[in-house]
Parts: sequence; structure tokens; C-alpha cells
Amino acid sequence: MLDEKTLSSRPSYSDNETRLLERIAALESELARQKEHVSDLEEAAHLHRAIIESSRDFIFVINSTLCITYMNPHALKFAARTIPDLADRLIGMPLPDFLSADQITVEFNDTSSIEDLMRAFETGESVYTETKVSFAQHTVWLGTWLLPKLEEGNAIIGIARDITNRRKVEEDLRRSQERLAVALASIGEAVIASDVEGNIVAFNGVAEALTGWRKKEAIGQPVGSVFRIINEKTRQPTENPLQALSDQEAAIHIEGKKLIACSGQETLISYTLAPIRSESSTPSGSVLVFRDVSKQRTLEEEMRRAQKLESVGLLAGGIAHDFNNILTAVMGNLSLAQRRIKKDDAVTARLADAERAVMRARDLTNQLLTFSKGGTPIKILASARTIIEESAEFALSGSSVKCTMSIPKSLWSVEVDEGQISQVIQNLVINANHAMPDGGTIAISAKNITVAPKDKLPLETGRYVHIAVKDTGVGIPKPHLGKVFDPYFTTKENGTGLGLATTYSIMRRHNGHITVDSEPGVGTVFHMYLPATDKHASGAFAPVHSQILGHGYILVMDDDATIRKTAREILKEIGFDVALATDGAEAIKLYKTSLLNGTKFDAVIMDLTIPGGMGGKEAIKVLKQIDPQAKVIVSSGYSNDPIMSTFGDYGFIDRVTKPYGVDQLAKTLDKVMRK
Repeated sequence: MLDEKTLSSRPSYSDNETRLLERIAALESELARQKEHVSDLEEAAHLHRAIIESSRDFIFVINSTLCITYMNPHALKFAARTIPDLADRLIGMPLPDFLSADQITVEFNDTSSIEDLMRAFETGESVYTETKVSFAQHTVWLGTWLLPKLEEGNAIIGIARDITNRRKVEEDLRRSQERLAVALASIGEAVIASDVEGNIVAFNGVAEALTGWRKKEAIGQPVGSVFRIINEKTRQPTENPLQALSDQEAAIHIEGKKLIACSGQETLISYTLAPIRSESSTPSGSVLVFRDVSKQRTLEEEMRRAQKLESVGLLAGGIAHDFNNILTAVMGNLSLAQRRIKKDDAVTARLADAERAVMRARDLTNQLLTFSKGGTPIKILASARTIIEESAEFALSGSSVKCTMSIPKSLWSVEVDEGQISQVIQNLVINANHAMPDGGTIAISAKNITVAPKDKLPLETGRYVHIAVKDTGVGIPKPHLGKVFDPYFTTKENGTGLGLATTYSIMRRHNGHITVDSEPGVGTVFHMYLPATDKHASGAFAPVHSQILGHGYILVMDDDATIRKTAREILKEIGFDVALATDGAEAIKLYKTSLLNGTKFDAVIMDLTIPGGMGGKEAIKVLKQIDPQAKVIVSSGYSNDPIMSTFGDYGFIDRVTKPYGVDQLAKTLDKVMRK
């Protein structure tokens, strides 16, 4: 290169020569710069090649004829491992031949890679596609970018990355979300999940039903806008429940709230609110689980009622026992008095009325027991007509409502528990009376019917007494008609909802049935069906003063001194010798002594229940061991006790229900002594 010093030290040149020399100097300088640029390009090329050849992505080039012109080492090694038969022939192989090779199966998401390539060639835009490629024993998901070589325009650079793990994670996440969606849809509780901002991200079907919001409308809304609650007692709105989680590390449970739906409907709920935290314990949202507890509350209230009723039942049992003991003394003495006066005496009628009142008092006691405990019917042959007339008259005592009756004299007899069926009639008549607060008429009718399969009644075919109680009152709305026999269902402000439920239960225990028809504003009619019997019962209630006279030795066991005294007087009146015991232990002792002395008791009358001592149920087991032929009669004021209806299962030979008089005791003993 010629510098200025060299030029200045040489001889002088012409202008042309000088310009030529300057041009040469400029060219030499440009050549030096070009060499430096080429060196930089070579260095960059080496760097790019090193990057491409060391990349863990699959990099390849496809020309405009769709032939593979380049594959980086990682792609070639992968090909040698998965498709060894094709690996040596990949460079220069047309792409369609590669895709149709026997060892390769390619599944595209939405479009074919050929179309992707053509689009890249035509538009010059980059294209991304995800493809599932299966080799003989290996399957991978490839995420591929197709990048046109802009400087040439006739080739495509492909960069493919193995995204199998990512796709697996996505698939697992999708399945997890599907399982979560199924779980949310199938559980019986409402679920609302929110993000860290308090906006809803998940909302199941139960939440839709309770809130009235549709899922697509609720998603994205603040929880407080959808989950609107008030305090059950104060009815004051409750602040956004998510605020209660601000200082909480664990779930919180809240009760006593009412959820206000879009329609304004209120639902009693309880809910659990829990934070959602990431692996680093950072809050990422919350989940709200709530449920309708209205039925649960109802069940709890019914349980409380049942517990109260159980307490009432215990109280009623005690009252019935004591009261029936008193009535036994009254009735026994009344029947003794009737036997000892002249039959045409005017006092006889008064004593009969008093005895009838005692029997009514007994029925009332039995009603209390039936109300509180149910009870197995103690059936006797009875006149349905007499029960209907007397029960209706008693129920309407003091009422201004008119009652008409249409009951034929030929009405069949029935075998029923008189006290329970009387309670049924009274319940129906009282309900009819209440349905007509401004007065009206109750029409009671009865007739003989034969039930056949075509009648579609839940009864066995046969003869029945049909009783109808009809009023002209307000009627029962149709939505309530199917619930009138449900326990605790009532439309009365102070009603218990037990009257008709007890009625239904009694009819079922008598193998009968009861139905109801009603029309609002017109009235209601209840239909009763009681199985009829071929036996004939007297129509009039009147004490039958037995002329039965007995002889023998009777043991009476009862804890009540008045009962013992009354029973002794009755038994002596009809000819028996009597021994008395206060409890089962004393009765067993006396019975053993009688066997040893050769004066065996001909019969034993045992009180079923002895408070604080051995009662009849326990004592008979011992007596039967001592003497299997012992004739033991059970006596109790607990007429609803199962032992009284199935006495034979416990070893007793018969029963006598308190209160009893001369006639009942005489007839029972006469029957027992004949066995």
C-alpha cells in the first residue's frame, strides 16, 4: 500500500498517475475491510452451525420441491435410533415419501404438514403445528415451527421440539378437570370455587339450583354477588363470606344462614369455606361448599318432638297405670253395688251411667297411650253403630255444629279395639268441627260393603263396614291433600299434626284403611273401611251383670292396696276364696306354699307392672318352672302393651284389662277355669 510519505518521497507524478495511485490505495483499504467482514461472517457461521448442531431440537430444511436437504445431528441421531432403515436416506428424501413410510404414522391436529409447508411457501409467514409421530416402538409429540428462508424464498427451515411430556401433563390436567367436573356435578352439595381476586372460577349444578344463577353467568362474577346470605334470626345481610378467610389458615364452618336466590326464594343453609394455597403456601383462591339444611332442620325438630313424645309416653304410661288403678276401684265397687241393690231401683240407672262414664274415662286414658306410643289393638267383638254414635256425641259435646247420622240397624259387627276406633271417630269429628268455624253440618253415614279387586283399595277382598264423615267446611287444598296423614303435617296454627297420623296408624293396625276427598270451599269427606265379622254384637252399651258363680282358690298380685281390696271383694262376691300378694316375689312364695300344703291355686291374676318390684312378666317365668300347668291371667292398665294383645306368647292363659268390674272378672275366670 502507498502511503503519503512514500508518495511524497518519490518523483512527481502526473495527475492521472496520482489519481490511479489513490484509487489503488482505496481498493486496498476496501479489500482489508472485506477480509475482516468475511472473517466475521465465517465466525458467525461457525457459531450458528455450532448452535444448530448442538441444539436438542430437531432442525431440518426443506426446499421448494419438498425434499429434505438438511437435518441437524440431533435429528439424525434420533432417526438412526427410531427408523434405522431410513436414517441413511433421509437427506434428499421427498417429504411425502417420509410421511408415507411403513415405519411411521403421523397424526395431525387440524391440518396436514404438507398444507402447512405450502402455506409457508405461499405467504412467507411462519407456521406452527403440533403432530403426533409414531415409530415402530416409539411415539412422540412434536411442536414444529416452519420458518421461510426470506433471503432465498425457496426453502423452509423446520424447528421441531419434543413436547411429549408437555402433552402428557396437559392430558393429565384435562382428565383431572373432567374428573373434577364429574365430581362437582355428582355430589349433593353446592360448590363455588374462586380465584385470589374473589371471582368465581367453578360452579356446579347444585349451586345453580340453590342460587338460581346459571353457570355461564356466574363464572367471573364476585362470590358476594352470587352467594347472597342473611342471618337466619336477625335477617341482616352478611358481608362477603370470603372476608372471613383473610386471617384463617384452615377451613371455617358456618350455620344459621339463609341463602337468597335470584328469585328471592330463601333456603336455610350451612357452609364450609376453605382457602386454596399453592405449593409455596401462597393463597390462590378459595372453595365454598354449602348445602340445603332445611330437611335436616325438619328432621332435628321431628326428633325433638319424638323425644318429647317419648317423655309424654312415659308420663302417660305412669298416669294410665295410676288412673286405671283408681278406675278399677271405682268400677269394681260400682258393679258390686249394682249386684246388691234391687234391679228396679232408680239407683240402678244412675250406677249404670256412672259405670259408662268410667269406661269412657278408660277410653280417654287409652287414647293418651295410643297418641304417645301407638299400640297393638286389643280387639273385642263390638257394634260399629254404638261406637260411632257414642264417639261422635262425645266429640261434639258443647258444640253448635249439627250432626246427622245415617246408620242402618243391620250394620255388620266388627272386632276392634273400642278405645282406638273411638279415638279415630272422635279425631275425624273434631277435625270436621274445626273446619266449620261458622257452623255447619257433619254427616256421618255407615254401610255394609264387599271389597273386590276392581275397587283398587289396598285391602284384602271381603266384607267391610264403610264409615264416612263429611263436613261442609273450608276444604283441603290439593297440594295438602296427599300429606294429611303425614306425621306432624298440620294447617292449624296450634296443631300438632298427630291426630290424622294416629288415625291412619290405628286403621292400618286393624287391617283397615282410610282415605280422604276434599274440594276447597265445598267440604271434606273421610272414608273408613273396617273388616266386618260374622259374629253379632249387641247394639247398646249396658253393663251385663253376670250371674256366674265360681268356686276355687284365686291368688291376686297387685302393688295397689285398693285394687287388691276391690278384687278380693269381687271374687268373694262370685264365690272364690282369695289370697293377696303385693309383688311377683311374694306371689311366687305363696304359690310354692300352696303346692306344699296341697291347696294349689286354681288361677293367678297378676298385675303386669310393679314399680320397683317383680311384675307379672318376670314372675310368670318362675311360676311356669314351678308348675307348667299354672293358670295365670295378666292384668294391666297398660292396655297398649304388646303383652296384653299377645299374652299367650308370654305364658299367660288370658287377660283382664283395668278397670274391670264384676262381670269382666267373672267371665274371664269362668273361661279360664273351664280350660
